[in-house]
Amino acid sequence: MGTIAVRNVDEGLYRRVKALASLRGRTVGEELNDALATWLTQRTRVELLDRWDAPEKQAVANNRAFEKMRSDLLASHPGEYAVFASRKLVGVFRRKEQAYRAVSGLKGAQAIVANLKASEPHALEIGASLLQEVIG
Repeated sequence: MGTIAVRNVDEGLYRRVKALASLRGRTVGEELNDALATWLTQRTRVELLDRWDAPEKQAVANNRAFEKMRSDLLASHPGEYAVFASRKLVGVFRRKEQAYRAVSGLKGAQAIVANLKASEPHALEIGASLLQEVIG
C-alpha cells in the first residue's frame, strides 16, 4: 500500500483515532482502512435498499396517476390498455402487445399497463426483467 495525503481531516478526530489506534497496537492507516471498509459496506447496503425500494415507490405513484384518470379512461377507451410511467399516462393502446412494446421503450424501471375493461380494470405492474420475458 502506498502513502496518501488526505486534506481537510478534522484534527480532533485524527488525534482521537491516533490515540485509539495506539492503545490497540495498530496504525492509523489500519484503523482508517477498517473504518472505510465498514462505511462502504453500510453505504452499499443503503444504496441497494434504495434501489430496491425505488420500483415500489414508482408503482405506487403510477397507480395513483391511473386512479385519478380511471373513470375518464374507462369512458373514452373501453377494452383498451393504458400505460403509465413516471406518474404520467404514456398512451392508450388497442392491443396489450402494443402497450408492452411501449413500456419496453421507456427508460424507467417500472410501469403499469391497465386493462380498461368495462368491469373492474386490472393493472399489471411491469419491471424490466418481467418485460424481457413478455417481449422476448
